[in-house]
Amino acid sequence: MVGQPAPADPRGPGPDGGSGRRFAAQQSPGPQAELIGINLECRSLGALDGEPIDEPVDREPVDGPLEERDEPAGGPQAEPLDLEPQAGPDGCEEKLKRALADYANLQRRTESQISARVEDGVNSAVSDMLRVRDDFARAREAYSAGGTDTAGLDSVMRNLDALLEARGVRPIEALGGPFDPNLHEAVSSAPRPDVPEGTVVEEVRRGYRSRNRIIRPTLAVVSTKDG
Repeated sequence: MVGQPAPADPRGPGPDGGSGRRFAAQQSPGPQAELIGINLECRSLGALDGEPIDEPVDREPVDGPLEERDEPAGGPQAEPLDLEPQAGPDGCEEKLKRALADYANLQRRTESQISARVEDGVNSAVSDMLRVRDDFARAREAYSAGGTDTAGLDSVMRNLDALLEARGVRPIEALGGPFDPNLHEAVSSAPRPDVPEGTVVEEVRRGYRSRNRIIRPTLAVVSTKDG
């Protein structure tokens, strides 16, 4: 009678054509799994808490009935573990310290990367919102120049500004201050004898910042000396 084929692994074949179970077993453990393994190893060797863990010790099978075994006086005694020097408590404790340091560094780096990506995403959305605000500002100026009531646009822009401020986004105050290349971008210059050279005398486009990051710089006109 022909035997039935073995059922397929529900997880599907691995990259090497074998089962997903064999592929998963070949994966190297992560820092957290390695840390747990070293921790357990150290505890079993008595390097932590001063005592070994009460775990069964694997022993070689003994031929013959149990009654023929020679027991020392005072009853059976556990055989001492034959460990190499590098696997002793001192070496184990050093491995555990290194694993803890590696895990702490990985945790800090991961948290920093996640925080940076989240902030980049938020700033990208805020930058898009600022372009919409710019459109409203230009529309308000055009309607105001034509004598049209802009009360509705004014209300919308106030709501936008309140929303941005609630999210920690604030405008960069540039007008009348010294030019700062970290905050401003010069688009032109103008002779202004009444102010010091290098002063921002006009904002072409307002800049914004979020906490310690610049979402966009201020486009500015900078003063120069006469002539």
